[in-house]
Amino acid sequence: NAHLLKERPETEIRLTGHTSASGSAVYNKRLSDRRAKAVKDYLVIKKYISPNKLFTVGYGNSRPAEHESNPKDIESDAAKANRRVLFEIIMRGE
Repeated sequence: NAHLLKERPETEIRLTGHTSASGSAVYNKRLSDRRAKAVKDYLVIKKYISPNKLFTVGYGNSRPAEHESNPKDIESDAAKANRRVLFEIIMRGE
């Protein structure tokens, strides 16, 4: 929430990118980095938040939201759930 960031200037947001299980570990790491950065770029371009308040991390497929029983099925509900970016609020200086 933008109001939180204005009221609490020490607050930062970590954007974590994630991928489904298909693809190599190296590819998924790079994809998750790009995914998180794309969200950061969008928020900055739209002036929703200052770039110095956003940090990105790509986890690849190392932290799945759901287990993918068949990683080759990229259209499964689990694969779709694993392709995501999460926002983590970080409160500093309390």
